[in-house]
Amino acid sequence: MRKEWKQFWAQPQYWTLFVAAELIFVLVTLRLLEGWQDIPGMIFFIMAFNLLFLLYGAEQARLETRYHTPELVSSLPYAARYYGSKLLFWVSHAALWYAIFLGSLLVFLKFQLHNELSIAIVKIVISYTFYNWFVPFLVSMILGYALFTLWPSLVTYAVLVAVWILLSPYNHYVQLLPSQLFPWLAVSDVNFSITQHIYVTEHMIVNDGARWQRGLVVITAVAVYMLVIPVIRKLKVMRVLIPLLIIGIVLIPLLAPNQQISDISRGTALESNPYQSNDYEIEAYKMEIRHPRHDHAFSYTAEVSISTKSNEISFALWGTIHIDSLSWNGKQIPYTRSGNWVSLSLPKGSPGEGTLHLETSSEAYSDVNPTSFELLPTLPWYPMHPDEALDPMGHAKKERYEIKLNAKGFGGLVTNLTKGPGGTLSGETYGPMLLKARYERKGSIVRLVQYSQRTADQKWQSISKIVDKLNKQMKADVKLPQQMYVVSSWSLFSANPDAIFVTPLQISLEEKIRQTLFRQL
Repeated sequence: MRKEWKQFWAQPQYWTLFVAAELIFVLVTLRLLEGWQDIPGMIFFIMAFNLLFLLYGAEQARLETRYHTPELVSSLPYAARYYGSKLLFWVSHAALWYAIFLGSLLVFLKFQLHNELSIAIVKIVISYTFYNWFVPFLVSMILGYALFTLWPSLVTYAVLVAVWILLSPYNHYVQLLPSQLFPWLAVSDVNFSITQHIYVTEHMIVNDGARWQRGLVVITAVAVYMLVIPVIRKLKVMRVLIPLLIIGIVLIPLLAPNQQISDISRGTALESNPYQSNDYEIEAYKMEIRHPRHDHAFSYTAEVSISTKSNEISFALWGTIHIDSLSWNGKQIPYTRSGNWVSLSLPKGSPGEGTLHLETSSEAYSDVNPTSFELLPTLPWYPMHPDEALDPMGHAKKERYEIKLNAKGFGGLVTNLTKGPGGTLSGETYGPMLLKARYERKGSIVRLVQYSQRTADQKWQSISKIVDKLNKQMKADVKLPQQMYVVSSWSLFSANPDAIFVTPLQISLEEKIRQTLFRQL
C-alpha cells in the first residue's frame, strides 16, 4: 500500500484534482449550508466527487494497461498480494478524502455557522456521511478500475458515465430503469426530499435498508474486481468465494428491507363519531407493540378492560390501522367501521365488564417510519374512548397500561410510562406516549434534534403568549401543561393535561390552541 501512495503523490495531475475538489467543497459549503440539516442538499455536489473517483480508478487501470503491468505482475509469485494491496489503498484513499471533507464540514458548522453540535448530532452527521460519501467514493474507484480493466477502450469512459448516472439519484428523475430497481442502485440518500420537511424523524438517519444496499454495492464492486483480474480469479479459494458472493448479491434485494420511504398521505383528521355509543369506561390496557423497521409498518395486540352499561360500544381508531381480529371475552364478534371509528355490538346477556381483544396491523401510518415512531397519547393509533379521542384535554382520563414493546433501541425511548426489563412499560397515565427517535431535553421542553433549541423556545413563547391573550379575552384561567414536545407528527398540535405536542411548521397556532385548550369554554 505504501507503494501506491508514493505513486499517487508522484503524480501531481491527480492529487491536484483532489485538492482542488476539496477547495471547491469548502467554497460551496460556505455558500449553500445554513445548518447541519442542509447536508443532504449537497447530494448532487457529492455526485461530482463520485465521478472524479470513478475516473481516477479508470485512469489507474489505463496506465497499468499502457505499461503492461498486469502481465508483469502475473509472473510474480505473490501477484495476488499486489491486487489486495491496491484494494487496501483505495480504502485508505477514500478514507483520507472523506475525513478531510468531514472535518472541514464539522469545523464550518461549529465555528462559522455556530450550530449546536451535540454528541447525538455529530453521530448523525458521521453516520450519514459515511454511508453517503465514503461508501460511494470507494465503490466508484473499484468499479472504475474493474470496468476499464475488463474493457480497455475510450468507449469505456462513456460506459463509466452511464454507470455513474445509474448509481446516483439522477436515475430517479430521468427514469432510465424501472422505479423498483432505483432504491437498490442508488448509492445515496434517496429520501432527502421527503425527510427534510415531512418525515423529519428520519432526516439524515441511515435506515436498515440503506445499510443493506450499501453492503450490496460494496460486495458487488469487490466481486466484479475479483472476476476481472485473472490472477485472483484463478485462485482456488475463488471457486468457493465467488459463488457465495453471487448468492449474497441475489438474496439481499429479495430479503432485505427497501431503503426508500414511501410518501403516503398525512392529511388525516378525526371526524365526529357517527355511532354515538360511548356509555362505557376503559379501565386498563395490556398491549404488545411490534415495530419491524420497514417503511410505515407496525402492529400490535391489545386487551382492553372495559366496564359498560350498554351492548353498543364504539371507539376511535385510525382508518389506516387494519383490524385483523376482534373479540369480546374470547369470542369473535362482528364490527363495522366508518372512517376513523369502529362500532361493535356485544352478545346479548354479556356481563357489564369484559375484555376487548384486538389484533391490528398497518403499513401506512405516517407517524411510524423505518427507524423511528411517534405514538402520541392524544391520537387514536390505539383504541380510544370517543370522548377522549375528540377532546383529549377536556375529557382526559387516566388508565392503567402494561405494554411490551418489540422495537430496536428501547433504551432511547421517550415515554410517560415506567420502563421495565425486557422492553416492558407500565404505569397509569393519560394515554401511552411512545417516542422513538433522536430527542434532546432542556427543562420542560423535549425536541427532535432535527429542530433547534431556538426554534423550540420560540414555539413555547408563542404558545404562552397566545394562551395569555385568550385567557384575557375569554376571562378564563387555562393553565398550560408542564411539558412541551416538539415532534414531527402530522397532527401539528395536540395536548392533554400532562403535555403539549407541537410541530415547528407554520400553522394557525391560535386557532389550534383555541380548539384544543379552550374547547370547554
